[in-house]
Amino acid sequence: MDASKDDEYFRLALTIREDVFDNPAVQVILPKVRRSLRKPSKRGYLQSIINDLREIDLKTPGGLFLGHRLADMADLERLDRVISRITKGLFYKELGYPLPKEYISMSFSESGLSDLDDKVKKGIQEHFIPIILSTEPTSIGEKVFTYWSVITQEDQNTSIWIMEFFENIRFLSMTVKIRSNASS
Repeated sequence: MDASKDDEYFRLALTIREDVFDNPAVQVILPKVRRSLRKPSKRGYLQSIINDLREIDLKTPGGLFLGHRLADMADLERLDRVISRITKGLFYKELGYPLPKEYISMSFSESGLSDLDDKVKKGIQEHFIPIILSTEPTSIGEKVFTYWSVITQEDQNTSIWIMEFFENIRFLSMTVKIRSNASS
């Protein structure tokens, strides 16, 4: 996969979301995104965005129907690939060495967690998230990017991260050792 295309898709997918539109950092980025989309070479991205739009029901938390609206159904796998690369970079920044080759970075968008088994999702929400969020956050740029991390004491290469973009878009990421077939 072409990482730079995923990076561009990531920037685009995050900045066109309605729930971050008023963020000052997004307002700074939007003109560049718009100019980029006007280029003939970017017609594929524009068509991808159009293809990802779906009409959804808008409801209150109590279930009251408020009408319909268009929503972007972003390619979560592409977004998660970018977050996995960011995790590896942050791992290096925090620990001073690259993630060893026998470890991988796995990432999930907050909305992607809804696809998980209810028991797994509940375990993450009740056990992992509070522990991670109890650590001191690191922020980069004003209201642009914040992350929390926990490095396990048992294995310095195993870690779990929460990343937040524009105060509203969150991802969960972790570094874990790859199981070898011999130990399965």
